[in-house]
Amino acid sequence: MTHPDVTGEPTLSSVSSLFRPALAPSALHGLPGDIVRALAPHTEADPAALLLTFLAMFGCAVGGGPHDRVGSTPHPARLFVLIVGDAATARKGTAGDVIEDLMRRAEPEWHDERIHRGIQSAEALIRLVDDGLSHDRRLMVVESEFGRLLSTLAQRGNLSATIKDAYDGKPLHVTVRNENRSLKATRPHISIVGHVQPGVLVERLPEVELFSGFANRFLFAVVNRSQLLPSGGSVDEAVLDGLADRIHDAVDSAWEFALAQTDPISRQLYEHFGMQPPVELPRTEDFTTRWRGLYGEGNRSGPLNRHEPGILGEFTGRAPTHVLRLAVTYALADQSIVLDVQHLEAAFAVWEYCAASARAIFGSITGDRDVDRVLNALYRAADHSITRADISALFHRNKSKRQLDIICDGLLDTGQVTHRHDSSGPGRPVDVYELTAQALDEKTKEAKKGENPS
Repeated sequence: MTHPDVTGEPTLSSVSSLFRPALAPSALHGLPGDIVRALAPHTEADPAALLLTFLAMFGCAVGGGPHDRVGSTPHPARLFVLIVGDAATARKGTAGDVIEDLMRRAEPEWHDERIHRGIQSAEALIRLVDDGLSHDRRLMVVESEFGRLLSTLAQRGNLSATIKDAYDGKPLHVTVRNENRSLKATRPHISIVGHVQPGVLVERLPEVELFSGFANRFLFAVVNRSQLLPSGGSVDEAVLDGLADRIHDAVDSAWEFALAQTDPISRQLYEHFGMQPPVELPRTEDFTTRWRGLYGEGNRSGPLNRHEPGILGEFTGRAPTHVLRLAVTYALADQSIVLDVQHLEAAFAVWEYCAASARAIFGSITGDRDVDRVLNALYRAADHSITRADISALFHRNKSKRQLDIICDGLLDTGQVTHRHDSSGPGRPVDVYELTAQALDEKTKEAKKGENPS
């Protein structure tokens, strides 16, 4: 069997035309790295998808008590992850299935009771962690059709705000009119793993969500199929059980650390209500020094506060928060009660991968949904060209001539597209729009940015 390179060079899927960035070796620290190395040779799933899915699920299982803190804001192991790849070849669901099976072995009660499929409304989400209805404030949402959620956001005005509050760990509240009562979750710990195709993501992400802070609460990960296994793969049961035991021990360690910081009566109350007391993880001196370098001080910005141009900045503007939460997750997976520099290096490597993924997905979008829809089709087309008739068909021929003129002018205004008349066929010349060589070259460079942590 050919073992996939779990870090690897950037790859270009023949279907998606999205460059998969390289994952730095430092991202494979500790238990998360051991899991990826053990599973990757036996699955077609992308190692990055395995890693990000595990970090999100493990972070949910360990709870929201242990955290890092910046000012008055706590940063627990609470992650929102979006796995981006084509439906037929990315094996997004495969990664989820493999990691879920491992979590089922490690934490069967959490797996059976706290994983929920899909988000239909703010009310449905809050009901699952409501103070009076649930004895466990942890919730792992697996949204295998994230495009459906994006469509739902436009229809249910309070859902986006509820998801953002869930990421921030704020109390959630909604009034149920037909029941004449309110739902309230005081200290929810909700994590999300979503799967989506790149075209669906670009097309359906509502324009308002580009600037509302919804999108940048997610870690984006471009993934491809890692290898071909016509007969499937098989991991030795003893290996799986050993990994599951380590996960179980790490989850137990996090809970014991949190509950040990309070008095016996409070501990019983916390355990009864399925909650953890907030406990700050101290930082080592090496962590603090490296953090200052990454964050920046005074008038000098570090890599985590590097300004991204245009709309891309909206997707990468929460870098410090993501890195701290990832560092907490790695520390808890190590059963560590302190945040050390190796946890920060691993977290930063994951962030660099996700930032490079965001560049690959969103680096060329304009904010005009119609123009972006055509650009996405151009990048995905085998020859990176499209005719005006194709553009009309892309919008189901519902655009007027004037509207098509505006879209085509918008394409040319981006500087990424050229226009020519093709007279090679019979009849009238055909209007053809093509991506420039420079645009394709820039797309490659965008995907490679951030591969080497500084």
